[in-house]
This record gives sequence, C-alpha cells and structure tokens, in this order.
Amino acid sequence: AVIINPDEQFVYPANSAVIGTPFSDQPDAFTRFSFNSAPFDVNAFYWGEVAAAPAESTTYQAPLSPNFPAGGVLTPGAPNVP
Repeated sequence: AVIINPDEQFVYPANSAVIGTPFSDQPDAFTRFSFNSAPFDVNAFYWGEVAAAPAESTTYQAPLSPNFPAGGVLTPGAPNVP
C-alpha cells in the first residue's frame, strides 16, 4: 500500500490506476490485491481516505473505491489483505 502525505503534496504518478477516480481529490492511500499483480490495472487496487484518528491509522473511510473489499485495511510491512 502507498500512503500519500498531503502535507508534502505527494501525488500519484500519471500512469497510476487511481487517476481519474470519482474523488474530488486523490485518495489518501491505495492497496494492491495480493492476487492481482497486473501493472496499472485499476482492478488490482482498492483505495480510499484514511481515518483521521487514531494517529497512524490503517483504517480506510469513505469515499472508497467501487471494488473496496470487506475488511480492507492498510497493511504496512505485512502482506496485503483481504
């Protein structure tokens, strides 16, 4: 998963799967499904905003990608789930 830090104004690369999503801004983070390694395939990722609390949250909150799975979370340093 990749987290975008709004304080430093990082953005997704031009060929990213999440560009052109129905967000008014870019999602805070996205996670790749462990079973789909196709490069730049929008179906290989789910994304959303990251909860503001607690600090260092790994919980997504709305708005979420249309394919957001039940139980989807950020998993830094661990295998992506679900």
